[in-house]
Amino acid sequence: MLHSLLLVSLFMCFQGEVDDTKSFQGKWKVVTVLEDGKSLTEQEIATKLVADGYFTVEGLVISMLPPGQFEAKKIPFVLNSKTEPKSIDLMGANKVGATGIYLHSGDSLMLCFPGINEKGRPTDFSNQSGSHRVLMVLQRASAGSKTTANAAPTKAAPANPNPAPAPTPAAAPVTIVYQQLPAAPSTMQEMRSKLIGTWGHQTEESINYYTLNADGTFSTTIDWKSGIKNTFKHDQRTSGTWVLENGVIVATIKASTEKEMINQVFSWRVTNLSDKNLVAIDNQGKARYEWRVR
Repeated sequence: MLHSLLLVSLFMCFQGEVDDTKSFQGKWKVVTVLEDGKSLTEQEIATKLVADGYFTVEGLVISMLPPGQFEAKKIPFVLNSKTEPKSIDLMGANKVGATGIYLHSGDSLMLCFPGINEKGRPTDFSNQSGSHRVLMVLQRASAGSKTTANAAPTKAAPANPNPAPAPTPAAAPVTIVYQQLPAAPSTMQEMRSKLIGTWGHQTEESINYYTLNADGTFSTTIDWKSGIKNTFKHDQRTSGTWVLENGVIVATIKASTEKEMINQVFSWRVTNLSDKNLVAIDNQGKARYEWRVR
């Protein structure tokens, strides 16, 4: 709370501009981020928000390089400088974007976006613990800055499409105990029939869903619990085809929000399967514990 009050006080002397859209243009360095009342380190900003630490605004589009990505993400936005406080709306392709507020003064810009469970737009720049709000302070970058939001890192690793799940999913309807689960069905037809449906697990940061359809298609979604990732729409969506071969689920990605994942093939060897729980070993040798959603 003290952090956000100090930051707001620095902006109270700003003068309103006739056209804030014009003043937004250019390259901005992310200098401060508060999430849920806590200040993020420079490393946390790079791994949770923007890899190179910069936003670039061109027209009504913000460009940023998400962590682990090769190409910049472009987010359309609109401003309303007549409201009090002034408002900013971010748009996304998958769903309506975040509704926030801003303060602008010279070469400094403050943005505040609501928490994941907060209804409506923030009315102030507070950022107390439990709010899950995201408060950012940006500084206009100098002309000599070498890193841009449109430049890809030279050695960026693609996002892992199968993040390691927690050993016991927080939202699982039952406690999963590996030894107590029934063995996988003895016939491939029986196994395939049991696999059809939606499975999922949770980690500290995300909720993961996998849907296997009877027609041989599949889809996956990763929804983020983090206020930052929820605000800037790093949600991952993939779809493609799947087959069951000798107890191994082989999935081929045909479409994805992460371009580098398209045409990649992943596999899970099913070791235990019941009506409610699934245990498998993925192609990286990691155990996957999934619970049936529907």
